[in-house]
Amino acid sequence: MNVFEWSALGLILFGLVVPFWAIVVISAKGSRQSKSFGPSARYFAYSKVMDTLMAELKDGKTNRAPIVVASVRELKKYSEYRDISVLFLEEVSVNGNRKFDRVLEQELKTVEAEFLKVTND
Repeated sequence: MNVFEWSALGLILFGLVVPFWAIVVISAKGSRQSKSFGPSARYFAYSKVMDTLMAELKDGKTNRAPIVVASVRELKKYSEYRDISVLFLEEVSVNGNRKFDRVLEQELKTVEAEFLKVTND
């Protein structure tokens, strides 16, 4: 092969192949980053817990009190949303003298105190 053929081969290699692979690498990296945008699975799980909790509190049925207590306990798993949870829990008022009313009242205080302790540390 003479100098001209080596030059042509070099231009083809560096002029077509290298930019092609660079585009492939950049687009693959971009698609990975674009998947990180948008709500996470934890957001949807937290949203479902909050929806259940709000629906149960709005409904006001007394026979569903264990679900409310379980939902309040479930909020502890989502510490990244503790500020929202604390604001929500502060607005919940417990009326009644049944066992689950006392359990719910205690659970509200416990979860709220745990979130506030984490925030203050």
